[in-house]
Amino acid sequence: MKILYVLHRFLPRFFSGTETYTYYLAQEMGRRGHEVRIFCADEVKKGPGCNIIGQDDAYRGLKVHRINFNRKKTPDIIRFSYANPLVADHFKSFLSSTRPDIIHITNFSNLSTAIIDPIKKLSLPAIFTATDYWCFCPKANFLAFNGSLCEAAEVKKCLLCLVRFSSLYEQVFSKLRVSPSFLTNIISLLVKMPGIKKNSLIKGIKALEERSPFILKKLKGLDLIITPTPNLQRFFLNAGFPPEKLLLSGYGFNLDGIKPHLRHFPEQPLRFGYIGILAQLKGVDILIHSFNSLASSSKPACLKIYGDDSHFPFYTKKMKKLAQNNPYITFPDPFSPDKLGEVLSEIDVLVVPSIWYENAPLIISEAFAAGVPVLGSDVPGISLLVKDEINGLLFPRGDKKALTQCLTRFLHDPDLLTRLHKNLPPIKRINAHGKELEKIYYKLIKK
Repeated sequence: MKILYVLHRFLPRFFSGTETYTYYLAQEMGRRGHEVRIFCADEVKKGPGCNIIGQDDAYRGLKVHRINFNRKKTPDIIRFSYANPLVADHFKSFLSSTRPDIIHITNFSNLSTAIIDPIKKLSLPAIFTATDYWCFCPKANFLAFNGSLCEAAEVKKCLLCLVRFSSLYEQVFSKLRVSPSFLTNIISLLVKMPGIKKNSLIKGIKALEERSPFILKKLKGLDLIITPTPNLQRFFLNAGFPPEKLLLSGYGFNLDGIKPHLRHFPEQPLRFGYIGILAQLKGVDILIHSFNSLASSSKPACLKIYGDDSHFPFYTKKMKKLAQNNPYITFPDPFSPDKLGEVLSEIDVLVVPSIWYENAPLIISEAFAAGVPVLGSDVPGISLLVKDEINGLLFPRGDKKALTQCLTRFLHDPDLLTRLHKNLPPIKRINAHGKELEKIYYKLIKK
């Protein structure tokens, strides 16, 4: 069969969890004899205009069609983030020429749910694997501007987040110590002034109000939605999606280059590691603060922070400054997915200090496959995998003191690593996952 995988961005330039998962799944389907293609966004922040420019290339045997445009040049930036007719028109042309048998979407961000329209017009079966909370939250993570967690997208809260995490606020207003709430109140007053009904602020607020209803209506036109965690599935159920259109299923993993190990010796420094993007929602600052608190410990330890620093350069700069006086914290260069096994072999404990809900982070299962216990935040997407005192340790979300205590336990309890290592769970391989999805694909095509 002809399978098209669709996502917000792809390798080799981007290599976070969703991109890596989609890549290995596409490779597995290719090994099963199917014709596989990738459709993705590539550059959406630069360029002279909002018109779509497509280009074809190949990545390790996979045919890839990438689109480029400048979303800042769109007539309604917030609306076009979830309802981009230009992307939909380009996607319709692509589908008409390639005619896949089935479409599997793993992320709508950068593309928008407007791409569902041409799928339905051509009567093509389509699946969506939700890898984050984008369908319910403009930031995809339900992390509020003040660090708290949301349960629903409300316009005022969303506006606060947009203000707080804008580059203008980061570069100007934060230095002037102007609060996001104050700026949001000013904006709310401005949009009520007569004569500015066509102002971009008005359009932006209206687009925020209409975002959730629009997205959820489009998603109901899909044949199946797969969620890796019960917490994310709960959001779809609460939004009125019928249970028969939802499937709870975990990811599959390519473990070819990952070998289990337990190589730490008491006389050597204990090696803590972080692997992921360098972002506030990942709690990297919490980890660095907590590790710095170990400076007076008599037991040696080191912390390696592997992260893509291209997404949030200002945050990355802060993190490196925070760690600059600790010689035991290093920031190795990013690595390609096929090097993950080598990186994990140099880590004794993986730390996942996220402060958002998470959605079954791939790196946790990959660490387990490598024989590495995990120390993680007690949030739904992590606690689903990490069982406290069984295959890892959990600490309250955002609690620096509690994280320091957990790090200390690993240093002073020589048997803890061994106990946790014995209880690491088996991991579903990508070939088993591919077999499951293959059956679903055939069933939907037949239907």
